[in-house]
Amino acid sequence: MKLPEPAAKAPAAVGGVTALPFEAVKTLKPLPPAAAAAAKEPPKSRVGFYIGIGVVAALVFAAIAVVVEARLEKIKAYDLEQQEALAHHMAEIQLKQAEAEKAAQEEQSRKDLEAAILRAKKEQEEETSKRVRAELEAERLSKMPGILTVDTSPSGALLSIDGGAPVKTPAKVEGLSPGSHRVQVTLSGHESVDTSVEILGSKTTDLGTLALPSIYGSVELTSTPDGLDFAIRPAADPAAKPVRTGRTPASFDDIPHGSYVVTFSRPGCKDHTVAVEVQKATKSPVDTKYLDGSLELTSDPSGANVNKDGSFLGTTPLTLNNLTPKLASFELTLPGYDPTPIEVQIPEGDSLKYSAQLLRKDRVFKASEVKTAPVAVESPAPVLSAAQRKLGASVVLSLVVRKDGTVTGVEVESTTDDDIARRCKSAVEKWRYMPATAPDDRYVQARIEVPFKFPAGAP
Repeated sequence: MKLPEPAAKAPAAVGGVTALPFEAVKTLKPLPPAAAAAAKEPPKSRVGFYIGIGVVAALVFAAIAVVVEARLEKIKAYDLEQQEALAHHMAEIQLKQAEAEKAAQEEQSRKDLEAAILRAKKEQEEETSKRVRAELEAERLSKMPGILTVDTSPSGALLSIDGGAPVKTPAKVEGLSPGSHRVQVTLSGHESVDTSVEILGSKTTDLGTLALPSIYGSVELTSTPDGLDFAIRPAADPAAKPVRTGRTPASFDDIPHGSYVVTFSRPGCKDHTVAVEVQKATKSPVDTKYLDGSLELTSDPSGANVNKDGSFLGTTPLTLNNLTPKLASFELTLPGYDPTPIEVQIPEGDSLKYSAQLLRKDRVFKASEVKTAPVAVESPAPVLSAAQRKLGASVVLSLVVRKDGTVTGVEVESTTDDDIARRCKSAVEKWRYMPATAPDDRYVQARIEVPFKFPAGAP
C-alpha cells in the first residue's frame, strides 16, 4: 500500500517575519548596487520603506497561498485515492467473508442432510421392525379364541351359536374360534333373530342390544260409561268364540296381530261393535261411548201421571232427559181411565216423541184387551124353518157383552142369507154371559164375534 507523503512544513518565522520557502527565495533577485547603496543610506522617510515591505509581504503571502492551495489539492486528491483503495479493500474483505460464510453454510447443510438421511434410515428401520413385530403379534393373536357379547330387548332370550346349547341374554360367550359363526336368538312371543357374526381372534365382538319385536299387539279397551261387557272376536268370523272377554276398562298385551271386532254390551241397550287392527308391538286403543237420549211424552187426554218403577216422574206432556239408550217402561194413570203401560226404545244421542192413547174404564173392550173372554151361560138356538135348515147357511154376528152379562149392540158382520141372519140376531139378543174381565180382574163390557154355521141338508 502506498503511504501518504508527509505534509509540507510551514515556513519558519525569522525575527517576527515569516520565512519564505526556498522556491520564493530563488525568485528574488539581488538588488542593484545603486539600490543597495541607497538602501544603506538612511532613509529620508520610512513611509515608502514600509509600503515596500507591505507590498513584498503581500506578494510573499500570495505566493505562499498559491503553494499551500496546490499542496492542499494534492493532499485532497491523495486522500480520495486512499479512501477509494480502502473501500475497495474493505469490499474485497466482505466478499471473501460472504464466500466463506456461504461455504460454511453449504458444508453445514451437507452435514445436516447426511444426518437427516441417517436419522430417517434409522427411523425407517425401527418402523419396519415394529411393523414386522406387530404383524407377527397380530397373526399370533388372530389365531387365539375370541369373545362374543350379546344383549336383547327384552332380555332373557335364548342365544345359540352354531346350533350349540342356548344361553340366556345378556350373554358373554368365550372361547370362540376366529371366523364366521351363526347366531340365533329366540324368545317366546317375539320375532327371532338369525344372523352371522365375524369373530376376531383374542378380541371381544359386541353385537350390542338386539331388538326382538313382539309378535303380539296390545289392545286397550275403554268405554263411557265404565263397566261394559266386551268380547273380542276375529273380524273374519264375528260369530266365533271370543279370543278375549271382560269388562271395561281393560288391556291385553298378548293379542296376535290381525283384524278384530270388539262388541260392547250394555244391559237393555243395543250392542256397539268397533273394528280394530292389531299390529305387532303396537298398542291399539278401542273406545265406545253410549250417548244418553231423551223422551218427549204426551197423552190423550193430557194430564196423566207418569210413573217408572213405582216412582212418580211428572204429568203429561213431559220431557225426560239423560235416559239410557235402551228399552224403557213407563205407566200412565188418569182417574176414569185404565192404567196405560208403554214401552219405548230410547234413541242413542237423540230425542223420541211418543203419544199415548188413554182408554176409559167404561169403554167396550176388544177381545185382545180382556184378561178372560165372555162365556155364554144361556144361549137359545135361532128358530129356522125346515127349508132354511137345508139351505146350508153361515152367519157372523158381533155383539157387546155388558158387565152384567146381558147382550147389546148385536150387528151382522157377514151372512149368506139375510132372513137366517135376522133369526140368529133375535136369538142372540136373549143370550146371557159370564162377563169378561180386565187385566185388573174387574168385570168389563167387551165386544165379541159369534159365528153360526148351518150345514146343508140338516134335519
